[in-house]
Formats: sequence, C-alpha cells, structure tokens
Amino acid sequence: MSGSPEEPAGVRAVEDLSGSVVGRFEIQARLGTGGMGEVYRAVDTRLKRTVALKRVAPRLGSDPVYRERFLKEAERASALNHPHIADVYDFFEEKGELYLVMEYVEGHTLRQRLQQPMSIQELLPVVRQCAEALGAAHEKGILHGDVKPENIMLTPSSGVKILDFGVAKRLPRRQEAGAKTESLPTAGGLSGTPAYMAPEVVLEKTADGRADIFSLGVVCYEALAGCQPFLADSFVGTTDRILHDEPPPLGKVNCTVSPEFERVVSKMMAKEPGARYRSAAELLTALPGTATGIRLSHERPRSGAAEGGGRREGLGFDVVAALALGALVAVFLAAPWLSTRLERLLGVPPSPTQALAVLPFEAIGGDADAQAYGQGLSETLSAKLSQLTATHALEVVPSNEVRNQSVRTVEQARRALGVSMVLEGSLQRSGDQTRVTYSLVDAKTHRQLTADAVTVEAANVFAVEDRVVDRVLAQLAIQLEPPEQRTLAQRGTSLPAAYDAYVRGRGYLEEDYHKIENVESAISELNRALSLDPNYAAAQAGLGMAYWYKFQITQQSDWLSQAKTSCEHAITLSSSLADGHICLGNVDEGQGRHDDAAQEFKRAVELSPTSDDAYVGLASAYQGAGKLQDAENTYRQAIRLRPQHWLGYIWLGYFYYNQARYADAAEMFQHVVALAPDSIQGYSDLGGTYVAEGRYGEAIPLLEKSVGIYPTAFAYGNLGTAYFYQRRFADEVGAAEQAVKLAEGDYSMWGDLGDAYWFAPGKRGQAADAYRKAIELASARLKLNPRDATALGSVALYHAMRNENAAAQASIKQALVLAPKDANVLLFAALTDNQFGNGEAALRDLEKARDAGLSITLVRDDPRFDNLRAQARFQKLVRTP
Repeated sequence: MSGSPEEPAGVRAVEDLSGSVVGRFEIQARLGTGGMGEVYRAVDTRLKRTVALKRVAPRLGSDPVYRERFLKEAERASALNHPHIADVYDFFEEKGELYLVMEYVEGHTLRQRLQQPMSIQELLPVVRQCAEALGAAHEKGILHGDVKPENIMLTPSSGVKILDFGVAKRLPRRQEAGAKTESLPTAGGLSGTPAYMAPEVVLEKTADGRADIFSLGVVCYEALAGCQPFLADSFVGTTDRILHDEPPPLGKVNCTVSPEFERVVSKMMAKEPGARYRSAAELLTALPGTATGIRLSHERPRSGAAEGGGRREGLGFDVVAALALGALVAVFLAAPWLSTRLERLLGVPPSPTQALAVLPFEAIGGDADAQAYGQGLSETLSAKLSQLTATHALEVVPSNEVRNQSVRTVEQARRALGVSMVLEGSLQRSGDQTRVTYSLVDAKTHRQLTADAVTVEAANVFAVEDRVVDRVLAQLAIQLEPPEQRTLAQRGTSLPAAYDAYVRGRGYLEEDYHKIENVESAISELNRALSLDPNYAAAQAGLGMAYWYKFQITQQSDWLSQAKTSCEHAITLSSSLADGHICLGNVDEGQGRHDDAAQEFKRAVELSPTSDDAYVGLASAYQGAGKLQDAENTYRQAIRLRPQHWLGYIWLGYFYYNQARYADAAEMFQHVVALAPDSIQGYSDLGGTYVAEGRYGEAIPLLEKSVGIYPTAFAYGNLGTAYFYQRRFADEVGAAEQAVKLAEGDYSMWGDLGDAYWFAPGKRGQAADAYRKAIELASARLKLNPRDATALGSVALYHAMRNENAAAQASIKQALVLAPKDANVLLFAALTDNQFGNGEAALRDLEKARDAGLSITLVRDDPRFDNLRAQARFQKLVRTP
C-alpha cells in the first residue's frame, strides 16, 4: 500500500518506528508521510496478516476536538465493506498516540501510473470501479472528501482500491440539510487536496456525494489530458480556477476522447452541484463502455489544441500570421534540418538530452536568513549538477538565468527556459533542525517524478545536498564514474557550519546583488564562513565578488581593493578552484584590464569546462580587448562542449547581434527554437533580430508566438517596436502597455510607451507622463551606476520629448563623454538633436552611429526622422550597404 504524499515542511519530524513494536503490531517499514501522519507496513502478530498502520501526527492527536472527531470517523469508516475500498480494521491508542489499522494493498497508485500516458481503455474500468466504491460509501452516509490519484490504488489483478476512507467525512442527514459537513481540521480550515476540491468545498458550504463525483471528474480529466485542469502556482490561484475557470474540452486536448465521454467528464466537473450527476449510481449508468469511449479512427479529429488547463495568456494569432509561423516552425523542427545544421556548425551530431532547472527553494515563514539559505541551496545544487553536463545527457540552466527570468514555478520554467524537468523545494528551520522537502517534476505534465523530505541538523547542509543529488541522478538513470563521484563530493571545507554560512552568503547574492543590504548580509555570512575555516577558498572567492558588487553600488575605491585582495587570496588558497579566477577576472574586466581578465577566465574554463560564468567572462574580455574572433571561438567552444545546451546559442546569437551580423544571429536563434520549441527564448530573440533587419512581417508572428507561450516585457517590447517601424501605432500602444504591466520598473518600457502615445492618433497628451515615469526610473538606475551611458542617453531623449532642452543636453553630453563610439548612444544623440530641430547635428550623429555598427534599416524606417527624408545626405545614409 502506498503511503500518503510526503510530509510538508512545517510538520515536526517524528521518530521512524520501523523495526519497533507498537501494541500487537511489528513495524516493518515506513511507506510514507503526510500532513496528518505516517503510514507503515506492519504485521498483526495476533491475526498473522500484513496491515497498513497509520500513525496520527502528534500535533493532531493531542487536540481533543480532533481526537473526538477522528474516533467517530474511524468508527464509521470501519463499517464500510466493499471490494473497491481498502478496509479499516481497527483503531487504538498507544502511549498517548492514535493509530488506525487498515488493509495493506499490493500494487501502485494511479499517480504512479500517470507518469506515463494512459489510454481511455485503461481508464474506464478504473473510473467504473471508483464510482462503485463511492456509491457504496455514499449510501452509508460517508463522503470520501479527498479523491485524487494518490488515493486510488491499482492492484496486480487490475482491480481498484480507494484508500484513506479512514479520514472520510460524514454526509449530512436529511434533517441536517442546513448544517455544514463535518471535516477533520487541516491547514487553512479546508479538508482535502486543493486542486481536486469541488467549488462548494472551496467555499466551505455543505458538501455531499456530488463533491466526490467532481473530484473523480478532475482525476479523469488529468489522466486523459496529461495535465491537471485547475492547478495554479498558489492555493489562491488554484481555488480561483476551480470557482471560475472552465478547462478546455477534453476532445481538444486528446483527440482520442469521444464526444460522449467528454460530455460525461464535463458534467462530473460542473461548477454547480445540481448540474452534476445526482449520485454515483447515475454516473455509472452514464459511463460509456470501453469501445464507445474512444474516438473512432474514421472520425475527423477536432481542430486546435489546448495549452493546458489554465487560462490562455498573451496575444492571439490572425490567420495569416498563424500560417506563416506554422510553416516557419515546421522548417525549424524538421529532423534532417536540425541534424545537418548542427553537424555543420559543430562537427558532431545532436543527441537526446534532458534539460533541468533548479528553482529557488522557498523558505516557510518568510525569514530572510532562511530565504537566503534556500536561494544558496538551489545555486549550489545547480552548480553541482552542471558539472555532469559535459559527460551525460543532461543540461542544467544556470541559477542566474533562473533569477534573471524571475522564474518561480514549474510552468514558468517550461515556458521561459524550455526545460523538461524542474527541481523545486521548500525548507523550514526550527531550533537546531532544518527540514527540506523537494520534488523533481516533469515540466510538461507537472507530474511528480520523485520526491523526498530530509530533516538534518541546521548546520549540516552536506546531507541535504547529497540526498537531493542522489535522488535526481537515480531518477535520470545517470551512473557516475569514480572521478565524478569524487568531484561531486568536494565542497572546499570539511566544516558543515562553514559551508552553511557560505551557502547563505551565496544565497543573498543570488537573490539580488544590486541591493546594498543583500550584499552586506552576504559579506557578513562569508566572513563568518572564513572565521570558521580560514582556508575556505570558495568562501574567499565569494567574498571577493561581494566586495566587487559593493564597489559597483557605492563606487568607493576601498571596496575595489578589498575585492581584488580577496580574489587573489582565493587563488592562493586553491589555484585549482575556478571561482577565484572568475572573481579576479570580473574585477580586472570591470577596470578595463581586458587581457588580464582573459587570462583569468581562460584558466577558469580549463579548470571548470562546464562553468557558464567562465565562458561568458572569457568571451566578454576578448570583446573588450577587440579580439572578436577569439570571442566568437570561445562561444563556439562552449557550444561544442554541450551541443544540446540552448544557452550557448543564445550567447553566440547576442554576440552576432551586437556586431550587426543579423543573419548569423538569426541562425543561432533558429537553433534555440529547434532545441527548445516550448520556450519563449528562441522565438523572442529571433523575432527581435528580424526587427533589426527590417523583416517586420516575419518578426511579428514569432513575437506573438513568444508572448502566447509566456508573456514577457521583452517580447512585448520587441513586438511594439515592430509595429512602430510599420507605423501601426495603435497596435504599438497595446503592446507597449502590456510591456509596462509586466515590467513596471523598467525605464525603457515606459520610454517606448511614451513613443507609442506620441505617434498614436489621439494619444499624444498621455506621452509626457510616460516619459516622466521613464526619467524617474532611469534616474534611480543612474544613482546605482552613474556611468551607465545607455541610461543617460535614454534620459536625454525623454527630456527632449518633453521639450526640456537644458536637461536633455546635459544628459547626452555626459553619455557621449562616457561612450563616444557607442552606436546606441550616438542614436540617442541624433534623436535628441533632431527633436530640437538640429538636423545637421542629427545627421552627423547618425553617420557616426552607422560606422559604429547601427542598423541602417532601423534609421530608414524610424518615423522620428521623417523630417530628414527629403535630404540627399539622409538618402545616401540609408542606402549604405
């Protein structure tokens, strides 16, 4: 008999009873834990039979109200006798604890079966037997109240047993029609699993057997659709969907489902109880036979495919755009194309791989230190697993990419990062103990592949990391060679307390290193790690980076010298550790010592061939030194090492884009689309590249695809830009407004919104406020980094659009001093000069910008230069190859 789901963080760990004797029961093994207790396999020494023994959580057993209700419910449940219901044999109290004795059922749960697709032929007998069991219980006045795949056991003989009637709820008798159904207390006052609750249960109204029918309908939908119809990122979001959303019809999600069975499931999940089947017996009558539940092969499948159980997000397609995009994606995903192009690029054929993202572990209770620990734990787990990506079919998204994309949920990870799996978890600290609960989840189906809970001494993060990594590798069937095992075992210190402080310090930086309070907290934790272990090289390197971030924020030279000293000390402590070289490389690069930085990053790549930071740092240093071929070769080296890692193609694509090599950039982003077709990355970047080339008609469907998968301010911004150059200003307003909603703190989005209002008919009066907001946000950015030439150029233009001449001239002058050859800064200068009527100066700026690599196509199509179009000098400029 499978146990309940793992005990959530926040439930106090109790002693494992395995190997002990409780009453007349010999405890053999713990099967699982849940919020209401633990389940063990045990032997009844009196009756000589194996049973499932449920031990009620002490926090509940000590509650007098709970005890009374539990005993009543157990007594009622023991009266149930049905072939498809796991029997409740007995209940007793031992040493102040409550125990429930239940039938032990061999087999596996429906949840475990759903890790693979399930046909309707397999599902219908399961549904029928569940309905029979529920009908028998309802006739005795008992509501199950928690029907879900975990509580449906499939036996070796193809039978079904519903579990956990030991916590069933009593149905109200006719004379109690106005009273609420009794339920056992759980967190939040609700009983059951949120994603399977009927609307009336969510609203804490009177519930009857039709609530179980609703839950069984959700199980049917999930089994055939491959996704849960109501599950959202939070309890509130899930219950909101249950109350208000209608999932896509089953026939659109799974074309093998007949209209007849689709209608049955739809009626089971009706929002109003009165619209559902009145009883399980009525449901049984309505269930089709196995043959008629399947769409026949000669039937025409329904058009369209749902994107899951949630609300549709982003913009829709018009017919022409949809056809264009469909044709484009079909070309990208053709296997011969992908194989040929990758082999030509890399000299190696592609191979199947699995992509994983590790999400920040959530700290229960909101404690800042615990949250930093969770952030640091996710970062160190990512780093450990990344070390295996060069030798195994595994790709791990860098933790900073997860942070930069603000990914917090499984669905966001799939859509934003294109991963197939997500490792997520939570943690809670209580006294000297830390409890970490984690699960590996299939990103597409949201099915849990493996899960575990670890309780350790607060300072012993070693055990947590080892347990999580071992379980993930086991699930992925990755066998480690001895050298790999030794590499993963290395932590740089033998002191758990020092490692704990190091993880917390890294977590503060991982959370947001732009905030001075986070940087200072990181410095404190990393110094604490070094006070415990002065030879801890990784902590010394981390401290160097923290000092470097503090210098960037404060511009105080003392922090710069401390950063350099700490980085060098880290290398002295361990010259074979890549972290110290990456640290020193960042400091050198930040001071313009590009050749010195390149040497450090090159050494880091040699020491850690899977380090994303090392590759990006090395390529950036080469670019800074003007060694563009070396930079390109570095990115290609990273791609050759991990040809299925789409992030390498993103890096090289950005490099080409910044060199105005748009055709090469587009080719890289096409690889991203091919490798991660469910992700926004390739579509958004490819669309942006087409905008730069003036291929607006091709860009728009790609960008619409991107926001349809997962709306981002970046994609909406590019979409608005495409509309801008097409002079579709009303459409640009819509896209720019969406971008601002998604990135309210991004000054450039507000600036684009100002431009949209400026040109859209009847909207110019709103432009000044948008530009003012953009100026405020950019000015705040400049307080952190006064040398940000792009921000200064933007502020100059926004002031110009508000007709604030003096402020505009002061800002653009400062920007040009800082970056006199930057193409974007020169473009801002041209726009600012032109706005104040200085066309000659604007043309000079544009010529300099062209020479610096600016896309002349964008100058040609920019409506802000309409007043210059008749001039021969402008016409010559835009005709330049």
